[in-house]
Amino acid sequence: MDLTGEIVPDPDQMARLAARATGRVVEVRFKEGDLVEKGAVMVVLDSTELARARAMWTGAAARAEAAQSAAVRLAAMAQQGLVPSQQAATAEAEAKALVADATAARQALSSFGVGVAQVPPDEASRLVLRAPISGAVVMRNAVVGQAVQFIRALYD
Repeated sequence: MDLTGEIVPDPDQMARLAARATGRVVEVRFKEGDLVEKGAVMVVLDSTELARARAMWTGAAARAEAAQSAAVRLAAMAQQGLVPSQQAATAEAEAKALVADATAARQALSSFGVGVAQVPPDEASRLVLRAPISGAVVMRNAVVGQAVQFIRALYD
């Protein structure tokens, strides 16, 4: 008896690894057939988008912190009658606006799958993609030097 069929992986036991930013592949660590553990570094991208987002977060956080300190100082001075209360209120409003800007910058940075931890300047553009599950690499679409577009699958 001859049977015709097709072997396909269980989609519930499979993950697709995709870039969350435009960039260039600088390192590929696995190829088809390799076994990987959850959390293993699969590919490293160099992304100017990520570097820009990190710079935006750093600047926005610094401006927000400085504005908050100034607002606290002016509020204390206004209570002592040394500056008009309107000046203190304006400083407080500006601080709130800059905190909102910093929050937006943090959220933009987290959309790349990275946190707000400080990184050395020469690594600001590095986007490390890790294996979301343990298993075998079925297909690799990443090659060192390759330009990668946002949400392009690099591994299955």
